[in-house]
Amino acid sequence: MEKKLQIDFGKISIGDSWNAFVLEADTVADIDSLVNKRKSFCVEHKINFQPILVVFGADISHLQFAVASDKILYVLQFSRIFRLKSKISDFSTK
Repeated sequence: MEKKLQIDFGKISIGDSWNAFVLEADTVADIDSLVNKRKSFCVEHKINFQPILVVFGADISHLQFAVASDKILYVLQFSRIFRLKSKISDFSTK
């Protein structure tokens, strides 16, 4: 009989799962400490650090986006952002 490898990742909360998808920062200067906290969390839970979306800005009208990888921060620049629909419910298919 083949023995299966079992790894205990512990219990990861919904909040932790959300933080695995996106980091929120007020300024670009805050990003480094947030990424380091995320890396520590990954080490503690024995999971790999994956590239993560970072959203930062003073308010919703001045948001900027970046992707943090293991050692590099890629700041994304958009020349135009289009508003496609006014409400999420407008996307429903009927």
